[in-house]
Amino acid sequence: MQSSIVLVPCPLCGNTQKFLALNIPDKDEHIALYGDVYKGITKSEWKACGTCGFVHQNPRPTLKALNEYYADSKYHIPRDDEFNVEELNEIYKNCYNLNVEHVLKNSETKSGSLSVLDLGCGLGYALNKFKQLGWDCFGIEPDANRVSFAQNKLGLKNVTQGLIDEKLVLPNNKKVDLIISHHAYEHFADLKNVTIGALNCLKPGGYFFVRVPTYFKNRSKMSLYYMNSAHYSMFTHKSLSQLLAPLGLETLSYEYKNLPGMAVTDDLLLLAKFTGNKKDAKFYFSVPEKVQFYVNVINPLRSFLFAPIYGVMYREILIFLNLPTLKTFKNYLRNPKLLSQKLGNRFYKMYKFIF
Repeated sequence: MQSSIVLVPCPLCGNTQKFLALNIPDKDEHIALYGDVYKGITKSEWKACGTCGFVHQNPRPTLKALNEYYADSKYHIPRDDEFNVEELNEIYKNCYNLNVEHVLKNSETKSGSLSVLDLGCGLGYALNKFKQLGWDCFGIEPDANRVSFAQNKLGLKNVTQGLIDEKLVLPNNKKVDLIISHHAYEHFADLKNVTIGALNCLKPGGYFFVRVPTYFKNRSKMSLYYMNSAHYSMFTHKSLSQLLAPLGLETLSYEYKNLPGMAVTDDLLLLAKFTGNKKDAKFYFSVPEKVQFYVNVINPLRSFLFAPIYGVMYREILIFLNLPTLKTFKNYLRNPKLLSQKLGNRFYKMYKFIF
């Protein structure tokens, strides 16, 4: 079987003529998971569109190949220890709280009988946050194992297995007050039709919340590792608005989150409202050469400068310092000589991690 990799037009503006090459890490831990989809290829390629500056994987797998792959629940390989409810509650507690806080702070969905649909809901923990607030929760997820967990472990009975396209509808043609998507849009190959399908399920005046990894305003090396074979797009607030505005979604708020010690690095959170007022996508175009320079030069420089605080996930921070808590760190501050020795012993490990 040959690989299913093809050159594609820019997913946002449709340009086919010019693309600017982007430098990404050689490390791609995901590509082996795709089997014959990436047959003979060891690393994905990423480009900035030469017209609008959108950062995306190109060439990449065909939509047909990706849909078949995700529909077979192959992306997540279940492990015996993967679905520990108590551990997952702790891991996801702060992560998904950010989503809820952003929505409630920047919208009028404060109270009443409200409903939410999660696109690519995974295990269901983002939805579970809204369930705890009394919302009526719906979700769609291609992975059967994750659907089963959401239904049976979290009691999210309205989570269903399936792919998302322009024909998406909820049972009885239900419309929800809010649509959310957490780290899913970077996996969608057909961005416009996925969003059109989502809007089939959203009330006029409803809200649309998206959280995605980003290369912009980064404070860690993780932002470039996000550019791998498992992802097909990398957004900024401008490029995400470029997708949403022509479909009648008006951006209300956005923020870039970089939180050390919480396993949240280089994320973009954006909330839009379904006003129906369509805006020309060209308003949100970026200068391609500036995007290329940012990814290839500014992003690695920011990673280096912020590395002592943000450059590693929380486990690596603990490993580097060998300190279980900040209280322990304060105790070392009372003994500068001992702290200096500890940091000196670990500096080389940090240097190797960065470079």
